[in-house]
Amino acid sequence: MEYRGVEIDLEVFRLLESRRTSFEQTHNDLIRVMVGLPALQAMTATGRPKTSWYSDGVTLPHGTKVRMTYNHKVCTGEMQNGEWHVGGEAHKSPSGAAGAVARSKYGTRVQIDGWNYWAVQLPGEENWKRLRSLRKDAILHKAAAKKAKAAETHQPAPMP
Repeated sequence: MEYRGVEIDLEVFRLLESRRTSFEQTHNDLIRVMVGLPALQAMTATGRPKTSWYSDGVTLPHGTKVRMTYNHKVCTGEMQNGEWHVGGEAHKSPSGAAGAVARSKYGTRVQIDGWNYWAVQLPGEENWKRLRSLRKDAILHKAAAKKAKAAETHQPAPMP
C-alpha cells in the first residue's frame, strides 16, 4: 500500500493519539476507522491486508485475544482478519461468537449479548479489558466530540 504524508496540527495529533488502543495501531488505521473504513494491519501470507474488527466505535486489531466465562466455563479465541475465531468457527459479532460457545447448565446453546461477556487483550498489551467498557468509552467519546463540534458551530461571532 502506498502512503503519503499529511500535515496535521497539534490538536489533531493529540486526538489521534488519544484514540489509540495499542502501539501497533497507526494514525492511518485511526483515520480509516473515524471515516468508516476498516483499519488495515499487517499483510497476510497471500499479500492481502489483515483487517481489524470494528463496531460501535470499538476496533479490535487482528491478533487481539478474546475470552469469556459463562456458566463456569472459560472460552477463548482470537480476532483474525476482522472475525471472531472461537470454538473452531469464525463469527462476525461478539454475540454470534458468544452464542456459539456458551451453554446452559443443561448443555444447550443460549442466546446472549456478547458485549456483556467478552474481555479482550489487545496486541502488545498485558491487561484484559471488558468489551462493554470499550464500547461505553467509545460512545462517551463520540458524544463529547459531537458536543464540542456543536459548540464550535454555535459560538457567537467575535465582537469588532
